[in-house]
Amino acid sequence: MKIRELLKKNSWLYAVHREMVFLKADRKSLWADAVKLFEEKRPEHGNLLDYKRSMLKHRISIKEYNTYEFWRLNERERKNYLSERELKCIYRKTESVEECQWFDNKLLTHKKFSKYMKRDWICPSLVSYDVFSQFVSSRDCIVKPWKGSLGIGVFLVQKGGDTDLHELYENCRNKGLMVEERVQSCEEMNEFHPQSLNTIRVMTMLKGEQCKVIGCMFRMGVGEHVVDNGSAGGILAPIDSDTGVIIGPGKDKDGKLYLQHPDTGKVIKGFVVPYWDNVLEACKKMASFVPGKGIAGWDVCVLDTGEIELIEVNSGPNIMGLQTSHGYGFGPRIQAIGMDLFGFDLMKKISIWSRPHANYNDIMEYRRHKRDVGLLLKDYIDYEE
Repeated sequence: MKIRELLKKNSWLYAVHREMVFLKADRKSLWADAVKLFEEKRPEHGNLLDYKRSMLKHRISIKEYNTYEFWRLNERERKNYLSERELKCIYRKTESVEECQWFDNKLLTHKKFSKYMKRDWICPSLVSYDVFSQFVSSRDCIVKPWKGSLGIGVFLVQKGGDTDLHELYENCRNKGLMVEERVQSCEEMNEFHPQSLNTIRVMTMLKGEQCKVIGCMFRMGVGEHVVDNGSAGGILAPIDSDTGVIIGPGKDKDGKLYLQHPDTGKVIKGFVVPYWDNVLEACKKMASFVPGKGIAGWDVCVLDTGEIELIEVNSGPNIMGLQTSHGYGFGPRIQAIGMDLFGFDLMKKISIWSRPHANYNDIMEYRRHKRDVGLLLKDYIDYEE
């Protein structure tokens, strides 16, 4: 009992203790997932011994091991790849809890970045059925959770369709869903896959008034999907951040390469994103709106007018898509930009619990808050008032 009381009184000691407990449990979980996969599917490449070395040295999951094809890489190439766990360490060094609300609550995102989110939208939890019905009946709409990610739970409601609006209204209110006007990108981008909104992911790092681009990729939907996320089966392609040119073939989550889109036949490599200078300028400008958020991922599309529409912003963007599409690790890139902006090595191993401006209890409180739909709705109402 005395040891527990000592840990609670000493925040630094408590953080170290929590990290040790977490690391032990995390490694156990990673190893269990790997063993299960090798027993059930018996992959043609790689082996458990090689994965165990990679897990202990680079903290990668079995999913990352297979996605990055670690068995093909030498140690120097492996070192360049950032695992999601390593990236979280960097996030803790470059962000504050206070700024995360603008990213994790899509209702507040619309308010904060209204200059670049010009599409109409409503929150069914805050409007009457009549207002909701009129909005949905007059246009094609995208329905999405206002606290979700990875394109999970996103679906299309078409104007004049046979959707039961009463049922949809109640589902939106009960499940924390919001409704947005469907956005149509410029003709050049739309040609890849008209059924979905094809977007550009731009990952930025900000310090003060300086903002630099870490990397970019183009995302395309496939089949009947209305989202272009790689996790939903979409195709990812690498973009040269200086020129806006797609510099390689597309790739899906299974590692399959595409020289052209499988549905439309449009050639992927060599495509030039229209109004590329506008894309970079808009993303850097939006990053400046939240000076306490070091790294962010901006999902944008280009309209026919050349204007940039922000579709979604990610407070802790997944780097797997960037590294997969480009075919190499972004560790050295983030290390170089971090040294330039922050003046120290962001890749240096740190506690995953350490975070500027917040102790461990602040982080746990924020995570609880982020999961609670009622609290997120209250944040938006308080902001409006």
